[in-house]
Amino acid sequence: MKTHSDCTIDTKGLDIDCALPKPELREVERHQIRLIQRLGRDVSKEEALEDWLRNHAAQWRAARQREALACQCEEMLRHKWIESEKAKRDLGNEAIFDWIHRHAAQWRAWYEHHCDQELRPKDMS
Repeated sequence: MKTHSDCTIDTKGLDIDCALPKPELREVERHQIRLIQRLGRDVSKEEALEDWLRNHAAQWRAARQREALACQCEEMLRHKWIESEKAKRDLGNEAIFDWIHRHAAQWRAWYEHHCDQELRPKDMS
């Protein structure tokens, strides 16, 4: 048994497609291909999942989180610049907090739907 977030994953007889978020599922599929190439034999989805969870998931998730946070920070700074220009003064953290309250949840939903599909941390390719 492997643990993933709040759920327990029994990799034997598991419908892996339902157990993982789509970006992780795509990464496990890429990992399966790399394992097949490296080992020179068939590798099941379950075996690829076990290996990925044991050896690569934490690093991949951390890199993915860093990239997502960097993109979010860019959006906050863009908002700060635009709002400061409108106010004709540097609004500083006031504009950052404004973005968080007004736009953060909507931006995250947009990001997860549109950008997550293609997000592949550079150091995990």
